[in-house]
Amino acid sequence: MGILFTTACALPAFGRVANLSVDFIGVVGFFATLAWLNCQAIDFWESPRKTKFSRQIFFASCALALAGILWASILHATHVYTAELFAAGAMSALFLAYLDRIRMRLTPLALRAAADLVLLTPLVLILQ
Repeated sequence: MGILFTTACALPAFGRVANLSVDFIGVVGFFATLAWLNCQAIDFWESPRKTKFSRQIFFASCALALAGILWASILHATHVYTAELFAAGAMSALFLAYLDRIRMRLTPLALRAAADLVLLTPLVLILQ
């Protein structure tokens, strides 16, 4: 579901991009993975098989954040805007990992809303 959502969000951008670069496809893939992880986290949190900490969600979020930070640092010298997108996505992944750690303190509705809210971190780039 997350991959479909991200692809649908990226479709207008595909029409505006003169040539599809590896950077653009990489960012779309990164955010598709982040959206998929968001859906997986919500599904896991709302399932009856809950445990105190869901290691899978936490470690997957941290791994995705690390990948985003790595790509941002590699691309920063040549593709600043793309690097900023990867960095913002990495922050979203870190927030998702944090939500997984504190999820027992939140109501299910607040947790679901917060999980979706962390995907809005890239909006910070619009304010620049």
